[in-house]
Amino acid sequence: MKVLSPHRIVAALLLSLPAFSTAEMRKWTSKAGTSLEAEMTGVDVTARTVTLKKADGSAITIPIDALGDADKAYAAAEWKKMQSMPATPAPAPATPAPAAPGAPAAPGAPAAAKPAAAPTASAKPAPPRPSLTIIPAKSFKAPNSADYISKVLKVRPRLIHAQPGWTYLKGLVATDPLFAKMVANLKAGAEKLLEAPELTRVFGEVQGTNTPGSQALFRMATLGTLHFLDGDPRWKERGIREMIAITDPATFQNWYVDEPAVTADFLIAACLGYDYFRDGFTAKQLADVKLYILEKGIGALSAHIKGEPVPASARGKAAGVEDAPKAKAPAKGAPKKAAEDEEIDAEHMTMASALLLAAVCFSDDDPGAARQAVDGAAKVFGKGMTRFAPAGLWPEGLEAGDIVLDYASMLLQTLKANTNGDFGFSMIEGLPQAGLARVHLVGPFGSLFNYGDSNSTSLPRSWVTTWLAGQHGNFGSKALTAGAAPAATSSNLSLAGHILYYNPHAAGDGAKESLDYGFAGGQIAALRTAWDQAAYYVAVKGGDNSIPTSQLDLGTFILEAAGKRWGIELGSESDRAPGFEPKAADRSKRYQLYVEGTPGQNTLEIGQEEEPPAAKKGAPPPKPVISTNQSLDGKSSLLFVKSTPEVGMAALDLKDAYSKSAKEATRGVMMVRSPKSYVVIQDDLIIKNSTNVTWKMHTRAEVAVDGTSATLTDAGQKLHATILSPPGATFITEAAPEPPNEQMKKLTNIRVLKGGRYAGMSRLVFALFLLAAPLFADTQEPASYEGDFIIKASYRYLLSKPDGYEADSAKRWPLVLFLHGSGERGTDLEVLKKHGPPKLVAAGQKFPALIASLQCEPNELWNPHGVKALTDHLIKTERIDTSRVYLTGLSMGGFGTWETAFEYPDTYAAIAPVCGGAGVRWVTASRLKNMPAWIFHGNKDGAVPVENSHKIHDALQKIGAPVKLTIYPGVGHDSWTQTYDNPEFWKWLFAQKRP
Repeated sequence: MKVLSPHRIVAALLLSLPAFSTAEMRKWTSKAGTSLEAEMTGVDVTARTVTLKKADGSAITIPIDALGDADKAYAAAEWKKMQSMPATPAPAPATPAPAAPGAPAAPGAPAAAKPAAAPTASAKPAPPRPSLTIIPAKSFKAPNSADYISKVLKVRPRLIHAQPGWTYLKGLVATDPLFAKMVANLKAGAEKLLEAPELTRVFGEVQGTNTPGSQALFRMATLGTLHFLDGDPRWKERGIREMIAITDPATFQNWYVDEPAVTADFLIAACLGYDYFRDGFTAKQLADVKLYILEKGIGALSAHIKGEPVPASARGKAAGVEDAPKAKAPAKGAPKKAAEDEEIDAEHMTMASALLLAAVCFSDDDPGAARQAVDGAAKVFGKGMTRFAPAGLWPEGLEAGDIVLDYASMLLQTLKANTNGDFGFSMIEGLPQAGLARVHLVGPFGSLFNYGDSNSTSLPRSWVTTWLAGQHGNFGSKALTAGAAPAATSSNLSLAGHILYYNPHAAGDGAKESLDYGFAGGQIAALRTAWDQAAYYVAVKGGDNSIPTSQLDLGTFILEAAGKRWGIELGSESDRAPGFEPKAADRSKRYQLYVEGTPGQNTLEIGQEEEPPAAKKGAPPPKPVISTNQSLDGKSSLLFVKSTPEVGMAALDLKDAYSKSAKEATRGVMMVRSPKSYVVIQDDLIIKNSTNVTWKMHTRAEVAVDGTSATLTDAGQKLHATILSPPGATFITEAAPEPPNEQMKKLTNIRVLKGGRYAGMSRLVFALFLLAAPLFADTQEPASYEGDFIIKASYRYLLSKPDGYEADSAKRWPLVLFLHGSGERGTDLEVLKKHGPPKLVAAGQKFPALIASLQCEPNELWNPHGVKALTDHLIKTERIDTSRVYLTGLSMGGFGTWETAFEYPDTYAAIAPVCGGAGVRWVTASRLKNMPAWIFHGNKDGAVPVENSHKIHDALQKIGAPVKLTIYPGVGHDSWTQTYDNPEFWKWLFAQKRP
């Protein structure tokens, strides 16, 4: 995909028409005076371009405004002819049907699409994805109110599809077996619907997503689809009866006017029925239906979206009551007006889409009502559609985004049916990425990343994926199946949605191009090892805590492996829990609920000072309140996402989330793809004080901890976790807390794995992997050496060999010798694993070299002749590349590195002394003129003065030796941790080679 500047925007989707066979070859002349012979084959009304076909068969696209006046007029006349041409139904299965204007077509594909194959065990691949021209969200210019209704067709039907679109779909019934089966299943469900009574009002509180309004939408979409595709008069007759039922004031006093989302569903359903079955009503029925829609639908939602009181006419009245009842209090969850500086939420987008559909429906029957609907909705919809940028995710979450796209797709498809364009909405940055996000945010076992206020395990409105595939191609979704006959109590578009949006991309399996997903500046990254059910999968999120419906979950993650979700999201709290109301004045009450606040997330808990309560008169000032919740207005986005065949990486900036307690906070996630795959989660922090930090992961598995290791067990599978940093950190585990109130969510059989509580640490690194035994087993073998070389030498040492060492008996490998500091002297080789390379090897880090870690006897110093003796012994007994032997050491080992290098400058390819010194050896610096050296030291080192390193560095630099010096500002004696943790150091070391 590419993002172009506004002056180069070209709409490339769903705008091509069948070639106009009667167009003539003629001379076209631009305003600049250039000309060419060509015939006109198409017009892109959104991009204002005309496509011309030259005599040699090549095509050229030029701006309409670049044409002379005569050519403009000719193009306009030809375009009208093209629009008026009826689509030709497919004569036989072997002949593809042409895509009619407004019909779902493959983006960038030929207008005549080949029929999809019948469903089999393995579907055929979807067509290749087209090259898309994306409009940057910041550059998008939304249409004004009048644009939505200025070019509406004067004939019906006009909602979702005009007549050419229905003709196209009807042709597919005879040519496409999969499509025919879907229609047959829809018909079977509708037969059951005919046996059920018409919809009636359900009294009491409306909860859940299967509401009377969503059922009304399902019924009207199903009956309307079959009316056009099947032709049985029973569908129209039942549709009219349903319309009369839902617009009867005696049955429906109103459309649940205090629940705007339910009202929106009723309005869309009624508009579909009015548009599809209008000619079947009597004059009186039509007048009554229309009045009800205008008052109870458009009137109610127009008031809601503007933040105004709902008019009495929208509320209606019960039988025998003179005046309509007034609302006793603001409706629960009623939306406020979306101010200019406010973000649009999913409920506003639902209302806006419904109002704009109503405006198209009534643009000619009642222009005043159409204008009323558009005026409240146009700005909201235009602004809201840019919120999918940059990565295709709605900020409130995947489930809320699913709802937004469901209603938006009905409107955009309607706009295309009426104008052959959608004002560029489907090409705004974020929309073309939405299909990609929907593929990657589902784990290998088919479960959704249910972050935020979502309990769904999958996206319930799957027909949105079908619609997106028709706009942008298939980013990896499986091919459609025929589904099953829907129940009479189904909701929303259901199976009818897949039929309405059917296209070749959705009918075939999509190709997945990457194992990883995420965009710098976006809010979620997802990494995996493969696309099968047994793959490793980790997804991590940023986002915006200031969104009223957000949980305080920046940095939270989920983890899957072997078909199980080990790291889980707890979903949402019940909206009946005390203090939950997301639009309450004091949002902090909501986040006292475990599931909604930071403690209930798989992220860090860091104590933060909150605003203290107001001081009472005469009382001392209250003490600061410390909470582990993230900032209520914190934001987080991805710093980078990197993907290679071997590894996937992503990092989130969490500084804003913990702004009161941390100067810096970054969470990195790495997926290592190898025969022994594993996940690393690394948190880098600069804490302002000694605040405790806790790492957390919620799981349904049994958990056993053993110091720095933990084992999670679920149905015989085991997941191992290891703390790689900080030193001395340990795991603990506990049960999730019991709810303090019986209405709150119960978290039975859920456990919390914690990374302990440590004050003042700067880095936490955790590795998680699924194996029969821990992945990071220590590969270092103890060994010893005794021999004579100038002196009598005796050393114990640890030796680690690289992967593949035993497999290739001819290959020779680099050798790194490590000299420890004074604190690791003795007779216990295990103490060597406290610092430096032996610590890294013990933690599982792999090196493309042998690593020999020597140990001095108690009270001894490093002797360069003894180090040389062991070096020669290893060269003799192991397969060593003698041109790549390296020497490094810390503190006392740093001094030993200098001493050994000065004595034997021709043995080692490079040296790396850390916080050591060369003493008076600097006067003989010429001995190391050709020795590559990288020196490290902290400028606050109180044990070994940093001047030691400066002195030898300056002496070597003066004679032109290949020497480097790194001084760590503010670092004391421990300058080795960040040295040996730095991949750039190892990259430099292994690049050195003796001639």
